[in-house]
Amino acid sequence: MTLTVHRAASTAALADGLAELLCDPLDDPFATEVVAVPAKGVERWLAQRLSHRLGAGPGRDDGICAGVRFLNPHSLVALVLGIERDDPWHPEQLAWPVLRALDASVTEGWAHTLATHLGHGVAGIEGELRRGRRYAVARRLAGLFSDYALQRPGMIADWRTGGQGDGLDGQVAADLSWQPHLWRLVLQQVGGEPPDVRLDRVVAALSADTHDAGDLDLPGRLSLFGHTRIARSEMAVIGALSEHQEVHLWLPQSSPAAWDRLRNSASQGPVRRRDDDSGVIVQHSLLASLGRDARELQRTLALAPDREENALGARDT
Repeated sequence: MTLTVHRAASTAALADGLAELLCDPLDDPFATEVVAVPAKGVERWLAQRLSHRLGAGPGRDDGICAGVRFLNPHSLVALVLGIERDDPWHPEQLAWPVLRALDASVTEGWAHTLATHLGHGVAGIEGELRRGRRYAVARRLAGLFSDYALQRPGMIADWRTGGQGDGLDGQVAADLSWQPHLWRLVLQQVGGEPPDVRLDRVVAALSADTHDAGDLDLPGRLSLFGHTRIARSEMAVIGALSEHQEVHLWLPQSSPAAWDRLRNSASQGPVRRRDDDSGVIVQHSLLASLGRDARELQRTLALAPDREENALGARDT
């Protein structure tokens, strides 16, 4: 199997391509097609668009979009990881262990910035106001740690083993050097399998085809439609799935010409934004200023080297 990337400047062309794919039924007549979308609005539009093709008679557009299960990328990955209902690393649940870690760390030397912000040792009304921030700060940090696990799993893996890396072969900034220490305290509070270890375990099992596919409730064909960003951890799961089943990415790209110009640069994979010269390579001021998501997505796709590309309705732009 392989990962097939379909791209077009028109989402209508992508929807028509997806409809053509879905018109070819799965081997199991009772199986439900799975299509991951980035937002509910995209789901509604796509379902309406597909209803003009699926089940319609010759020359008619009176069909119905049935037998299609819409997910978002997070729920698809959660389904694969087995965390769709209870994930200790979800921000809402993680906020409380982070709060306990904050309370336990304010006397540590490395936590001076946190202690000052939270009013540790500050008397009077000012101290009370700052200490009243505790839960809000914990919830904010829980969201950040969850995003780190999603976007830079290598960074928190380095932190877990005592490092201070930023996930891109560098070190975290000096004013953020307290974050790795706090993360290690949070790991102790939560216990169990860290998110980076869980991701590596499941991706390895998917690649080796030893993951219990019966628990996934997924058909032999998956589609992801309309995404402008895909997180690194999501890409790892998608790439592993594509090794043993059919996976299609339907990506809107405003400029096929820019995609081709960036092909060599994007093949290097994700880089720091300050080192990213793709805005210059596209040779178009509007694409350079507004097309960063598309350019970074192209770099993220380099993490799944075994892929095919299919340009739908390509034109010079």
